[in-house]
Amino acid sequence: MKRIIIADEQPLIRHSIRTILEAAHHQVIAECAEGPAALQHTLELRPDLLILELALPRLGGLEVLRRLQQADSTARTLVLTAQNTEHFAGLSLQAGASGFVGKHESMSELLTAVACVLSGRSYFPSQALSNLFRTGAGDESMQLKSLSHREMTVLRYLASGSSNKRIAHELAISVSTVSTYKTRLLEKLNVSSLAELLDLAWRNQLLDQVPMALPQLSNDVEVPLTEQFHAKFDDLQLAISLRNEDGELLAANRAFFEFYEVNEAEQLGRRFTDSESLKPEQALQLHQMYRQAYMDAKPYFSHIVLSGPRPRSILHWGAPYHDQSGARLGMICTGVDITRNEQQMLELKQAKHKLEALQHQHRQFLFEVGQRSLAAYDSLSRDLQQAMLLSPDNPALSTAQRTHAQLHDQLRALLDLARLENGERLLSAQPVKLAHLTLQICQALVTEAGIGDLQVETGDLDTEAWIDAGRYRQLLWVMLRHASRCGATRMTLSAQLQILPQGQLDWTVSLHTTEKLPGDALPSGPEDTLCQRLARLMGGRFELSSQPHMLALLKLRLDQSFA
Repeated sequence: MKRIIIADEQPLIRHSIRTILEAAHHQVIAECAEGPAALQHTLELRPDLLILELALPRLGGLEVLRRLQQADSTARTLVLTAQNTEHFAGLSLQAGASGFVGKHESMSELLTAVACVLSGRSYFPSQALSNLFRTGAGDESMQLKSLSHREMTVLRYLASGSSNKRIAHELAISVSTVSTYKTRLLEKLNVSSLAELLDLAWRNQLLDQVPMALPQLSNDVEVPLTEQFHAKFDDLQLAISLRNEDGELLAANRAFFEFYEVNEAEQLGRRFTDSESLKPEQALQLHQMYRQAYMDAKPYFSHIVLSGPRPRSILHWGAPYHDQSGARLGMICTGVDITRNEQQMLELKQAKHKLEALQHQHRQFLFEVGQRSLAAYDSLSRDLQQAMLLSPDNPALSTAQRTHAQLHDQLRALLDLARLENGERLLSAQPVKLAHLTLQICQALVTEAGIGDLQVETGDLDTEAWIDAGRYRQLLWVMLRHASRCGATRMTLSAQLQILPQGQLDWTVSLHTTEKLPGDALPSGPEDTLCQRLARLMGGRFELSSQPHMLALLKLRLDQSFA
């Protein structure tokens, strides 16, 4: 029995995962709806596995993964998300995840991934990882290394809360040049706000360098510390404070008192645990984090929530601060209000959920209508067959039967597309010899559909792979029917095999002719769209053309089968 934590914002999803895991004799020791709770429970409870959704409130799943890695957590992590697999699987791997499963996958797939990750192996979609290896990691450390010395200096000033005007004065450049640097930094580091910039600076251990960009106080005992602080820091945009070893407030700038809406005389000498805006447990946690950072002479970073009439979400950080002589005065602390960003994110999520619910209702309605229509088509098919038995030479009946068959195939394709949109998994793979299967399918289709002269060229007859034979037949049928509609009567279907690392292979099927064809483009139908989707599900692509040298192309990435 393994101990598992589930982190997902949706209670129903957490319940479903718990039910499946407990049926598989695992123990769910905690459930979390937010990122900070997932991080805290994982570090404190030390589970065997954390099952993690990336879209979590207050702290995203990718950041949870990064912080677990920085804390040297031994827990295995399996990402289970509705986010785009191809893009986020690679990011999850970079952030330290042990495995990745999309929520569109079946529950049996989830159990397979859980077993794989718990056994010490990795579990990632092969297509997503091949794209990652092809494009390179592109992580933040590489992005930071691409910055010039001047860009890195501007980055430190920005993270310290300095205004463009102050940075321009300190570096002896124009304000417009600072704006250019700022825009370039946001683009290069792929962030969109000061809050994200501060978060990135913390992740990459840059905050300990930020105080070098701040004004320094003198060791002149005749000038009060608070007076010096106001003179040096009041023109900075961020709320900045200076605290001693015990976390007591020694001084702060004007922006600090305005931001927290407090009186300077009342606040001096107070600690985080004296704050009325922080819940007691959060204040104690922040105080302990501060004390540890002070003793280690290292920066710290925390996400805090201020209560009151206007609850606010703050990205807060602190770093050691020294005077002009090099003596440590304490820790310089600041923060960025991200309440508006989080509110916008919540509004977007709500709108997304409402839209998804509405789309699901529409798809369900279309699916039910399609099912009833398909039943009517089946009844009509039986009537046509009876009529053909009575009048086998009636050309009108023959035409009606062909038209009916085409409409029947299109309706089935529409229903399959609706099932895909509803998250159903249409593929059921089994190990087969690809070349033998291709020959069998083509021979059957030529006989059934009256396709003209078809020559089939395949490679290795013994290689086996996992594939849904029924869907593969559907793909080949649409390819051959397309060629017939283009006017081809003599065709060659070529299949090529390429063995890949990690137990995979590429299977490419092309259809061409030497005949001269009209070359008119044919309109695409639901069956063509379905084939494109099916091919993508099999890690490849599906293309139709009216050009003789390449009437159709099917490329699939499959797992090899080893007997």
